Amino acid sequence: MRSIALSSSKSATLVRETALILGGSLLIGLVAPLAIRLPFSPVPIAFALQMLILLAALTGSRRGSLMVLAYLIEGLCGMPVFAGGNCGPLYFAGPTGGYLIGYLASAYVAGFLLQNRREMSNSKIFLSLIGADLAAYLFGVAYLGSFIGMEKALLVGFLPFIPGDLLKLALAYRLLRR
Repeated sequence: MRSIALSSSKSATLVRETALILGGSLLIGLVAPLAIRLPFSPVPIAFALQMLILLAALTGSRRGSLMVLAYLIEGLCGMPVFAGGNCGPLYFAGPTGGYLIGYLASAYVAGFLLQNRREMSNSKIFLSLIGADLAAYLFGVAYLGSFIGMEKALLVGFLPFIPGDLLKLALAYRLLRR
């Protein structure tokens, strides 16, 4: 009888974990298509990065990374969950594909750095959020640079996004502190 109870408990835990991960991926997928195209850049202003950083900070590096992985698979399979409602392997292979890969790194970094946020100072929390944000840019700018050159990639794929990302991270910080 005890083994049935343990088995049932493990099944319930697996169902909860799966629901949490798929729910997080769907949240990212709902926010990600909301994007603002910039006339000078192939990279749009998007909200997915800060959403996934917030989710990973709340749920941890493993769950956060699995949420992002599920989101990426959804987009690869044809669900219109990437910026502007795009999807598919061709979009993934385009100039912004590196940012999508960087989302995995960002989720892991956010979950890892912020796992003990209750004991962290405010400045350490905000710096951790910035570190998670920069992880996506590391991959995104490097990949974009293979299309347009590294100097131009920094100019159109990183620098214009700093002010907006700081504002979005400030909002994520406020939500985390609550």
